[in-house]
Amino acid sequence: MSAKIDHKELQRRLKEDELQVFWQEFSGNARRFYEKSGRQMLFVIGAVLVAIIGWYLWSMKSAADFQAAQLTFATGVTLTQNEQYEPALEQFNSLLQNHPGASVTTYAHLMRGRCFVEMEDYERALQEYQQALSSAKSNADKELIRVAIVQTQRSLGESDAALKEIEALEAQTKANDFKYYLAYLKGGCYEELGQTDKAIEVYKSIDKDSIWNSFALERLDWLEAEPTAVIQ
Repeated sequence: MSAKIDHKELQRRLKEDELQVFWQEFSGNARRFYEKSGRQMLFVIGAVLVAIIGWYLWSMKSAADFQAAQLTFATGVTLTQNEQYEPALEQFNSLLQNHPGASVTTYAHLMRGRCFVEMEDYERALQEYQQALSSAKSNADKELIRVAIVQTQRSLGESDAALKEIEALEAQTKANDFKYYLAYLKGGCYEELGQTDKAIEVYKSIDKDSIWNSFALERLDWLEAEPTAVIQ
């Protein structure tokens, strides 16, 4: 007479049998799938791995390029602040040559322009500012560069061109204090063009609460001063 099998033991054996059947069926299906599509799968997996490795290498190179561009730019700025303009220009030249797509390219042109201004090479400064303007993206950067262009045009004696640039900026800007700054620059252009009455009118239009009002008052005191007697 056979020994009686416990009910729980029987359930355990049935589950083991079911699991064994499942794995046998799974293995068979997997083998048949591989025989049919294995090469295609290996190709896809290989392509994915190549793409991942390529992306990783590209991201590493991009990070290295970004750091190198930032370091070169910072070095150029420091040299500019120390009035070492020729070495600073070399740094900005290196940045523009080796990292033409860097995010600081616009500012490199802007800083090159400043170096040329300090060296009184206003023609080249104007060229650099115009290049910076062509690549600038934000309105704030464009306004800053256009003001630099205005000041450089004035240094070149091109006050008419500077005046037109100021008027174009006035039509676009909404910030009151920037408008008053433009008015101050406009007054300077009128002075350079010998149009004293217009300069006085513009200076007087600057709001008393603006930081540019004190500068305008200094110009007004000068323009409205009584002629002094000539000492014999």
